[in-house]
Amino acid sequence: FDKLNIWLAFRRSQLPVAQDDDVFLFNRIRRGSHITRERISKHAIYYIAQQRGLQVGVKIMPHDFRRSFITRVIEEHDLSLAQKLAHHTNIQTTANYDVRDENERRRAIDNYGF
Repeated sequence: FDKLNIWLAFRRSQLPVAQDDDVFLFNRIRRGSHITRERISKHAIYYIAQQRGLQVGVKIMPHDFRRSFITRVIEEHDLSLAQKLAHHTNIQTTANYDVRDENERRRAIDNYGF
């Protein structure tokens, strides 16, 4: 969280004081490192993710973030909450996002003695 707090403090120092300073976690940055009050675009997020992936030799697709988020919510909470957060009408759609492997599922079953 330290780096996130550093970013937020820096952003606040660059933007004129306003009631909605923290509306977006990441703001659009124009050429010349000018921070705007606009949200970062989905295309910018995709580009940044692709570039970081290339740096470490991993192909990153935008939907990977959604899959990972939904899987984490299923792991830490439950499928029903994940469905609500994903705005899926069918719970099976949400279940299809679960990217845990078969070994992890077997361990879960073993914990219940089946």
